[in-house]
Amino acid sequence: MCIRDRIHINKKRFRDAERLLIGAQQLVVDAPSVVLFNEAVPSLKATKRRCLAVIENNLGLCDFKAGRFANAEVHFFTAASMEEELPTADNPGATLFNLARVQQSLGKHSVALDCAAAATEHLRACLLYTSPSPRDS
Repeated sequence: MCIRDRIHINKKRFRDAERLLIGAQQLVVDAPSVVLFNEAVPSLKATKRRCLAVIENNLGLCDFKAGRFANAEVHFFTAASMEEELPTADNPGATLFNLARVQQSLGKHSVALDCAAAATEHLRACLLYTSPSPRDS
């Protein structure tokens, strides 16, 4: 298989992934509360926003891999703003790192550094929060 065929297959996979994510996004928006109830996040609204933030981040990854950096930027910004509003986001640090990568690809190096610094702080806070205490050793 030549490199051109591999590129075509990868582009098709990203298009397929995008269609699936957009379908999932619509399912989450339309889902009844019984389906999405999660005891860790009792609010249906928060659960839906959490799911939509993950989907937005993944749509951003599809656009980033396809070289559509402006579209990826929109998805990552949307995911990051949704995660900021949630008390327990899945991984805001990863979303901010993705945003830093797309900013760098767009030539916005100063913004990319700010996003990377914010991502590092999120991850540091997460590690400090989940680290066992010395008594647990």
